[in-house]
Amino acid sequence: MKSQGRWPPFTTIVPVGPVRLQRTRRSILSKGDLVANSGRFGRTLPLLLREGSAFAGFMAFADWLYARTGQTHLIALDRLFDLAHRYLVETLALDTAAVPVAA
Repeated sequence: MKSQGRWPPFTTIVPVGPVRLQRTRRSILSKGDLVANSGRFGRTLPLLLREGSAFAGFMAFADWLYARTGQTHLIALDRLFDLAHRYLVETLALDTAAVPVAA
């Protein structure tokens, strides 16, 4: 795939520090594939992204997930379903009845 312009896709144009860049990569690249791009979280994803910007909502979930697991990948699907449910109920204070048990 050929890049458009001077920068390859996903290159950060705005200067950011290495910690923030690592956090963004950890959050968006690894969790994005697990949750947003897999198609397995069709009912859960809108709840994760409902407050503020989609980026901020997803980043908050990814930060929480990393803080709980210390992992950026290799999270079993059943465990990821459980963790997403816990995040929505415990952190976002959504009603348990409104949160899907799986995806």
